[in-house]
This record gives sequence, C-alpha cells and structure tokens, in this order.
Amino acid sequence: MHPSSGSILMQKSTFITLAVLTVLVLFLFGCTNNSPSGLATASAINTDHQLKIGIQTQAVSTLVMVADQEGFFKNEGLNVELANFSAGKYALQALLANQVDFAVVGDVPIVLAAMNGNELYVIGQPIKSSNENKVIALKDSNTISAKEYFSAKKRKISTTNGATAELFTIEFLDYYGIDQNQVELVYQKPEDMVAALSSRSVDAISIFEPYPYIAEKKMSGAVIGFDAPQDIYHPLYSIVAQKQLIDENPQTAIKLLKALKKAEDFVKKNPEEAQLLVAKESGFALDEVNSQWNKYVIELDLSDRLIANWNEVANWAIKTNKTKSSIVPDFNKIIRKDLFEEAMAGAS
Repeated sequence: MHPSSGSILMQKSTFITLAVLTVLVLFLFGCTNNSPSGLATASAINTDHQLKIGIQTQAVSTLVMVADQEGFFKNEGLNVELANFSAGKYALQALLANQVDFAVVGDVPIVLAAMNGNELYVIGQPIKSSNENKVIALKDSNTISAKEYFSAKKRKISTTNGATAELFTIEFLDYYGIDQNQVELVYQKPEDMVAALSSRSVDAISIFEPYPYIAEKKMSGAVIGFDAPQDIYHPLYSIVAQKQLIDENPQTAIKLLKALKKAEDFVKKNPEEAQLLVAKESGFALDEVNSQWNKYVIELDLSDRLIANWNEVANWAIKTNKTKSSIVPDFNKIIRKDLFEEAMAGAS
C-alpha cells in the first residue's frame, strides 16, 4: 500500500460522515417546518402562526373586536389579525377563498354556501339574538304606515343580494301584505345605500344598523323609518371556520372560543368601554355604535335556533332559486357543539 493510502481513506471516511450528518440535519429541519406531520401541525397553533378572522364591522362582531384589542386571543396563545368587511357575506367569501381562517357571518350566506357544496364548520355565535334590520324610506306626503307607503306606487328598495337583509326585506313586505310586484329590489353594498337614498336614486333602504341610523341622522326630516316587526325573520350570526383547519387543529377553535368568552365577561362589566373599542375598530362614530348596541344580545352562544333559522332560509332559497339545490341539508353536520362545549367547560 502506498504510504499515504491510510490518510486518504481516513479523509474519505470523514467526508462521508459529514455528508450523512448534513443530510440528516436538513431532513429533520424540513420535517419540523414544512412537513404535514404531527410535529408541524402542533407548531401551527402557537403564536408564530397567524390566524385571520373576517368580521362584519358592526356590533355583531363586538366579542371578536374586544378579544383582539384586550389581548384575550394572545392570552390563549393565538396570533390573530382582523380583516374588516361591511357585510358578513363578504367575510364568508374571503373564507371560502382561503383568505381568512374564521369569519363572522349571518344565516343566509352560510346556508347558501352549504347548499352549494362548500365545506365549513360553525363553532359558535358571537351574539345570542338580534333585531338589527330596519327600513328607511323617503317621506311621501303624509304616509305613516309601511302598507300605505309601498302600495301607493312602485318603489325601489336597496338591500343586499343573497344576505340576511334581503330575506328580512321579503318577510317585511309579506308581513304588511305588500305585493312584491309593487317593489323593485336594488342590490347594493351597505356602505353605498345611504348615498343612494340621499340622491333619491332609490325610495328606501332595508339594511342592518347603523346604516338606518346614519340615514336618519344625515337626512333628518326627509325620511321615515319602519321598524322590524317582532314576528318576522331576525338573523343570527355564527363564527364560521375552515373545515380543514379545525379537522387538523381543533384546539385552535377551542382557544378562540375561550378568548371570546373572556370578551363577553369584559363587555358585561364594561359596556361603555366596549363601545369605544368597537368604534375604534369599525371606524363608525361612537353615536353610530351606540345606536345599534341594544339591537343585539351580545353573548357567546350556540343554540338550536340556528337550525330553525337555517331551515327557513333553505326553504326560501329553494323557492326563490337562490340555489340549484332542491334539498334542505342536515345542518347539524356542520355545527361543532363538541368544540363549543369543551371550550365553555374550560373557560375561566
């Protein structure tokens, strides 16, 4: 053997050993950060993973706003970013497009999404009840009733397409015996409705607060308001989650619900401060937030009333061809009562 052969073999052996160690380190690093393994899943629910929540920027989302601004999400180990929308249907659209992880949404968009085959879960309600919708109309002579106003001539009513306000509008007309052929529905975004009424391009708006209040404030003396009858549809709101996220990380939902429960306690003890927080997050003036405050019972819930509302919505959607489906689905399959109950049992 050549005198330097042993040295060469030793160098080769050292090189191979280092190469193997390098590969192992890279493999382990890759598993920890990129693999869909249990280790990666566990890291996905710590504070390094940002969750996005799409909210409707009204008092209906109070618990989410308070939990964010008061640090209750952080206390549960969640890193949350809020995405603001003028209506829940837009928040749900963002969720279905994988732009947000959770969303605060009313009944109608949830039902339409489920009936169209979209996968989602409902993990709770950010409010217990609501009486949020109102019809504001341009004054016309001495009209004092909704029946008189909408029967006098054909009217244009601005509302939102495929959302809770549209269903409310239909039931409002039915309640007062107003022929739907007497009205023309004009579909607009909530934030555009007051301007449409002010410019007289529509005769009335039918929408949730605070837009009716804003219209009355801006057009004082020129409009008349028709409150929502108690016997018709009143929307409920839900916290909707991406199905895959919850299937892989159910603890994320539980932690989020615990944070919202803490926010509920805060709101009950500090209602005025909570209204200030909502005004800060939503961009509405404090008086506009105050105007809608008593329209909601702001408590975390997950009631059987959801199913009753959703069945009503589904039947309406089928009757009016809002969906291609002709079957009312079993909505119990998308409600995660197990997660809600676990969160409430562990809430402090």
